[in-house]
Amino acid sequence: MNRLFRRTLLVLLSFGCLWTPTWASESCAPVDIDASIADASRDYEIARIKLTRYDQVDYPLQLRRLDTQIRLAEAERDVWRRRVQEYSTLENWTGPTGLLITLDDARLSQLRLERLVDDLREERMLLERNHFDQRRLLKLESDAAASRLAKLRGIRYELLTSTKKELLTPAN
Repeated sequence: MNRLFRRTLLVLLSFGCLWTPTWASESCAPVDIDASIADASRDYEIARIKLTRYDQVDYPLQLRRLDTQIRLAEAERDVWRRRVQEYSTLENWTGPTGLLITLDDARLSQLRLERLVDDLREERMLLERNHFDQRRLLKLESDAAASRLAKLRGIRYELLTSTKKELLTPAN
């Protein structure tokens, strides 16, 4: 009986199926460790790529995009500020109201751009403030995937070595 079990186990190992460590219990379900290792390896690689991509691509691009938007909004705001100053000299204009409407439009544009610059600066500050947390989150995901992979490889090694020991020991 013991030899038959060992031969069956050897056949299952050759097909890539391993039994769970609780093979003697009621739940004798074969586990495909190699497939689990492949999944864990893929998850680990994905997590590493996400971390690298965030560090080298996403974060620098977001900073550059925000810096560019801030500079453009500041330049446009300065243009509208000069226009408001120039139009303000004619504020006591008694002629047609078209000039006063232009002055109001310039003030609104200046205000809109001042708010936009403030919002963009706030967004940049939040991005910088949360950079460490985002990087840490991605690092933790990578570490968890690496740990899962190492654990599965350890289980596979233990199963293979225990099976080889059983096969090499003489039968009773």
